[in-house]
Amino acid sequence: FNRTHSDIRVELLPEMPHEALVALMASDEAPDIIGFGYNSPESMAANGWLLDMYTLMGDFPREDFLLEPFETDGALYAVSPEYHVYTLVGLEADFGRSYIHPISDFEGIGFNYFAGDEFLTYSIPLWIEHSRQGADCDFGSPEFTELLEMAGSMNKAESFSPDTLSVSVLTNHMALINTEKERGLELWPVGFPGGSYISPIAAIGIHAATPEPEAAWEFIRWCIAERENFFFSLNMAALEDVFYELLHPHEDLDPEKVVIREDGTWDYEGRHYETVFSWEPSITQRQADMMLGLVESLDTVIYYDAELADIIREDAGAFLSGARSVEDTAALLGDRLGTYLAEKYG
Repeated sequence: FNRTHSDIRVELLPEMPHEALVALMASDEAPDIIGFGYNSPESMAANGWLLDMYTLMGDFPREDFLLEPFETDGALYAVSPEYHVYTLVGLEADFGRSYIHPISDFEGIGFNYFAGDEFLTYSIPLWIEHSRQGADCDFGSPEFTELLEMAGSMNKAESFSPDTLSVSVLTNHMALINTEKERGLELWPVGFPGGSYISPIAAIGIHAATPEPEAAWEFIRWCIAERENFFFSLNMAALEDVFYELLHPHEDLDPEKVVIREDGTWDYEGRHYETVFSWEPSITQRQADMMLGLVESLDTVIYYDAELADIIREDAGAFLSGARSVEDTAALLGDRLGTYLAEKYG
């Protein structure tokens, strides 16, 4: 950014714990742009410390970008130019082409790796986000009990099997497609009960007291609209273009000017390219539709919280081992998670 913008310079400050960042935000020394890491900006927005970036966008084509999942009451206080997608992956033949399934659809399905433990670690935060704001989740509800019971009924597979579900952290638009190619299967991002979700890896926002809001927005705009990235992008128009190019490779080249060498690399108009050349599509239309549909289905952002995950693993582990009843587990998780969320985010 600094190389291409002579009138604006961005300087990175050292990373700091969430508590220290909160203290800095309340001071007169707060930076113009805030990096949240894996922490939710919710409490900072509630305190009035963050600027609604929608007020700075002008004619920016926001409809071409995946911004709505990051909104809070219609305002955009934080956004992550790059992100991962957390989902469950299963066979398309078992689940069809839906991105959201009720818990009943998972009954009788085996589970790879850590079975119920891993399932609850990643699905409870989604349930919390869909059920709250704050610590108002009803952990004694039938829906939460059903989630626990589902995890308790899961059988861990001894080795990978395509007939079982797996938690998958998709890092980019090709991750699941490449897995399909490697295994020769037609898979599907089934999602957790409630769907798949966004896990930010570089969430940023603008301090409400910055004297340079337009410059701060220019940097964030560049991050989401121009900067090349290797993870999932918010730029839906660019993602559609990527899939079009994969389905119609080298469409803009003159075939008579393409020289393919013996090793598969190629030359065009005097320039050599080290990639292996092919006129054939590298993906199928089904795969393009699958991934575009997945991204379009995303409506929830979960800021991964290691302490939250530790609480879930500890209390859910006792339940899954048979040492605690489902009712006691729901009550204990409700008490511990509710207290933790209230103390951290208010």
